[in-house]
This record gives sequence, structure tokens and C-alpha cells, in this order.
Amino acid sequence: MAWTVWRAVACSGLVVLAGCASTAGGVRQLVLSDDGLSEIEAPRSWETRPNFSANADIRLADAMGDNYLLVNTYLPEDTREMPLDEFGSRLSGALLKKMDQGRMSAPRALKLGERPAIEYELRTKAGDAAIVYLSTVVEGASARYHLIAWTVADGDLAGLRQVMATFRESAARRAGVERVPLVFDWPQRLKSQASFQLKSSKRGEQYEMRGESQMSLKPAGEDELLVSTRVTRHQLSGALGGGQDKEKEAYLQSVVKATLTELPDYVVNTDGEFVRIENLQAYHRRVQEALLKGLPTGNRDAHAKARQMVQSMLTEETLAVSLQGEWDQLVGNWAGGSYAPGQTYSFTVPYQAPALERRSFPMLMTQQLVGHVPCHAAAKGKACVRLLQTTRVAGPEYTQAMSDYVRKTAGGDVRVTEMEVISTVELIADPKTLLPYATSKKETKRVTVSAGGSSRTSEDVKETSSSYRY
Repeated sequence: MAWTVWRAVACSGLVVLAGCASTAGGVRQLVLSDDGLSEIEAPRSWETRPNFSANADIRLADAMGDNYLLVNTYLPEDTREMPLDEFGSRLSGALLKKMDQGRMSAPRALKLGERPAIEYELRTKAGDAAIVYLSTVVEGASARYHLIAWTVADGDLAGLRQVMATFRESAARRAGVERVPLVFDWPQRLKSQASFQLKSSKRGEQYEMRGESQMSLKPAGEDELLVSTRVTRHQLSGALGGGQDKEKEAYLQSVVKATLTELPDYVVNTDGEFVRIENLQAYHRRVQEALLKGLPTGNRDAHAKARQMVQSMLTEETLAVSLQGEWDQLVGNWAGGSYAPGQTYSFTVPYQAPALERRSFPMLMTQQLVGHVPCHAAAKGKACVRLLQTTRVAGPEYTQAMSDYVRKTAGGDVRVTEMEVISTVELIADPKTLLPYATSKKETKRVTVSAGGSSRTSEDVKETSSSYRY
């Protein structure tokens, strides 16, 4: 994954996912469970989240990630004729044990879909945010169900209960949907080799980089892994500086060398979640110095503006955010989920950039497990899966934020009138471990800029690919 660091510098580190407020109201849609036994009416702004839970039969979240709902099914043989109140107490108590300083209410009897139900309300904290959970068990005619919903403590709890009140067993049992679980299970220690390639086309300049890298894993404490990547060879070629500017070509070569030297390590947990970056400060300082060293010196004002832009675009925070975004695209967004082969899941997640004052914008994401494939050309059988993910961020608010940022850093009458970023990621991975065997990514940025009474639209395209050997 050596090219991910290069992309972080080249793209100025813009992506991080974060939560944002929403409500439970709106026009309803009927959502059917994947096991064919139950259904619920949810707001149209709620969407199925395949990367949300591997086992739940209904998995919903609102567009901005503030309200969540899971439904788990327990067949009669799973509950062993346990009374409903004991069943609810055990499940809710198990949920409470996972919380830090959690509190659970007394049980409340009610009915969902004309069936007996028991609700517990649990409260806890996630960082500085206060969270409230509703844990409700339902005595169905053919099975028992456990509904788990949660939102921020000052969210629309009444609206969440209204959604849960629409839950019911389906009148007729449907055929179940088979799903493939994706499990993060990287070994404690591992060494691998990778070949990578990057192609870039930007305002008439095209370049290509090829190289080899090594990745190693080792424990980094309890339930954590340290991921280290070292570039062993790289070659940069193409029309650098338009093929005419030798000084610019030397500058880019210098930046690439700094970027690929002593890459920062990062730590992930055993659930596949990104935790932190190690030795980032020294790396950031070295790369920023390389970027600043080659800036034009002829015009003092132009030099000052260029320096300010580099310093504002490439901060430790933006670099860390971009590296986490790369991990999430390849592993984090998939780990712990389950997918019906061939089904496309579309949902909205918040997009936030440190450079844009941490404002959040809606980003459309689609995910698909295309099917089972061989892990590599010489492999027998189809032990791996092909995964596709596409994201798109655009719209008036995002464009305006980018325009404000450009005017703040570049000055003058420059204005961004349209901005769109589309990213497509494809990977071949083992579903039992999520170790990748091949990855490819294409990112397209389209921007229309107005200045001096005229406008110009440009398209920047970056394509990267890697293959891994274990």
C-alpha cells in the first residue's frame, strides 16, 4: 500500500468520514428482512448499510449517520423456551456489559405488530457524545426478534420509537437472501511484497510511477496491529513539467523521493478499524520541506501565497485523514459487514475535510460484492471475492466551501463554480481475512473555475493499482 502515502500528498488529503445530526421523520418505505421473516417501515432517508453488521437481518441508518437500527432474529431452537422477560434481560444486559459506564432502565412492556414486547433503555458515552440505546425483544409467532436502535442523547428518541413501532412479522415467509460475511482476520505477524503503479493526468501533464514495496505486520499492544510499509524500488516517468520544464521535473522527483522515504507506520485494531499513525510528525516535516523548497522565488508575493497554500493543504491532520481514508476504502469500510452477491447497496455518508473547516457534506457511496473469483491468476478455485466501491461528493454547498477555500489561500477574484470528486475502488480479497490480492482505484476531480470574467473546466485523473504476494 505504498502508493497510498504518495496519493495523500498529491491529493492534499481531503477525506474523512464523520457523524452529523438527522431526524427520524419523513415519508416511509417498507424494508424487508434478509431472512424473509419480518419487515419495518422506515423513513425514506434511511438506507440499508451492508458494512454495518454481519448477522443482523435488517440493518438501517439515516443518511447522516445519527440514527441506527438493527434487527436480529432468534429461531425457537435458539431461545430454548426461555421466558420473554428473561430473554430480553439477558440480551440487554449483554449489551450493557459492552458499554463504558452504561446505565440500563427497568423493563417496559409494550406491543410491536400486535405481539408482546419488552423494551430497555440504555445510556452511555462514545467519547464526548452521549448515546441512548433502545433494546427491544419481540415475541413473534415464528421467531423472537431483538431490535437495537440508537441515537445521540439529544436526538429524536420519540421518532426512533415510532419507527420501531412499525416492526412486524411478515404475513408470508419469503425466501431468504444469502449473504457473504467479510471478516477482518489479519495474522499477528506477516510479510508481503507488492507491485504498484500510479498514473496521473493533470492539466496537460501526465506521469507514471511504478515500484515495489514490502509490508509487514506485528503486534502493537492488546488487540492492535502495527502495519509497516517500505518502498524498495520506484521509477517516475512521463511528461513532468509538460516535458519542457527541467526545474519542475527535478522538483517533482525531489518531492516523490521525500514522500516515499521512511513511510509512517499505522496501527489498526483487530476489528479492522484504523486507530492511529506512528512517526507522522517527522514524515510530515520532511515532505513539507521538500514541497516548500522548490517553490518559485522570483515574485515575493507569489512565493508567499504558494507557501501559505502548501502549509494549509498539507498539515499533519489532512495527511492523517487521507491515510485513514485509504485504509477505510480497502479494508475499514468492508470489515464486519456482509453482502448479497451481485446486489448494489447505495447509501449516504458524511464527507468532511479538515481544510474546509471540518464542514460535513453528503457523499453518495455504493458498494457491491460482485462475486467469488480466484485470488490470483495461478490460483485454483474461487477463494476470493471481487469488491467494488464508488463515492461521489458534489453539490452547491461543497462547491461553495471549495470556492471559499481557494479564494482564502490564492486570493484575487478566483471562484470555483462547480466541483465534483468521483472515486471508484475495486479489490480482490479473501473474505475470511480481508487480505487483499489486487487493488485498483480511479479518482476523477472535475472543477470549473471562474476568474477575470472567463471560466475554465479541468479534469484531473489519478489511477492506481497494486498486486500483493504473501
